[in-house]
Amino acid sequence: MSKPYIRELNPNYNIIVDYLMTANPNAWLADGFDEALLGTMGGPDGEVAVYSEAAILKILIDEGLTEEDAIEHMEYNIKGSGFANNGPVFVFEPI
Repeated sequence: MSKPYIRELNPNYNIIVDYLMTANPNAWLADGFDEALLGTMGGPDGEVAVYSEAAILKILIDEGLTEEDAIEHMEYNIKGSGFANNGPVFVFEPI
């Protein structure tokens, strides 16, 4: 059995979320993936959240999904959620 993924919550998490909600009250956050929040960046309608795709996949796998199912869940249920211009950006960064 693999070791559970434990990533510290970004020490600036509350600052990032407060800034994001002030800069763009319509910005979306990905529920359940606080540990994967990296920061913010400018989007078409203002600031948006930036998440680590690798961290989200690891969290999903640690919750019991296979790697294939985690990728499918990420593509269709998270990235494909229809967030439009205020939705988060997902970047791949090694963990």
